[in-house]
Amino acid sequence: LNAAKPTVVDRNCLAHASAFQELSEQRLGDMLDGCRAYERPAGAIICRDGDPADELFLLVDGIVQLYYGGDTSRHAVLHIVEAGETFGEPAALVTGRHTLTAQAVTDIRIVEVPAEVFRLAIAESPSAAIDVITLLVRRLMSAWDSIEALQTSSTTVRLAKYLLRFCDRSSKMTEFDLPFDKGVLAASLGMKPESLSRSFAKLRPFGVKSQRRHVVIKDPEKLAAGVGVDYRIAS
Repeated sequence: LNAAKPTVVDRNCLAHASAFQELSEQRLGDMLDGCRAYERPAGAIICRDGDPADELFLLVDGIVQLYYGGDTSRHAVLHIVEAGETFGEPAALVTGRHTLTAQAVTDIRIVEVPAEVFRLAIAESPSAAIDVITLLVRRLMSAWDSIEALQTSSTTVRLAKYLLRFCDRSSKMTEFDLPFDKGVLAASLGMKPESLSRSFAKLRPFGVKSQRRHVVIKDPEKLAAGVGVDYRIAS
């Protein structure tokens, strides 16, 4: 893996991560002494469902997808991890084995935090323990929202809600690049790639254009009204 000691950038990222914000400088330094940092290319598997969990991870740069099972060809993405986020906490704290497979979507830089060091840190800091609990509860609530959307919303509505998150309310037209390719987007929204293509086509009458990862939304309010969602909530 060509692992090395965390850099100053890694340390700053760790200090600002939700799970570690309440740690003292001394405890943060002690934790970093046991960590290692490395880079992996897009497509690399960080850990697999069922692997022993001797660590949790901090993503310093890039994007990682989390999904059940080890099949990388067809899977439903449960969570997209972005820079500054941690993952693997439940395995490190409770199960002792990873319950999800983590795969790099882009080239990434990651810091491994030994599970024992993590457990000791939060045991000595009640405020840090509360932060971790809050983080896990928010992820659970997000998972519930995703399950509800899969059961009650069409693929077109799910796509529209996702796109509206990127819209700027102060501007009539919004233009942006998706943070990852459409294959990952389809999996994260619980649909097949061909269903995603059809959903983009159904949104064209409401002012949505897409070319590879580039998306243009001429009028976000028109898009929201067209699919029957509240723009204030969706964005």
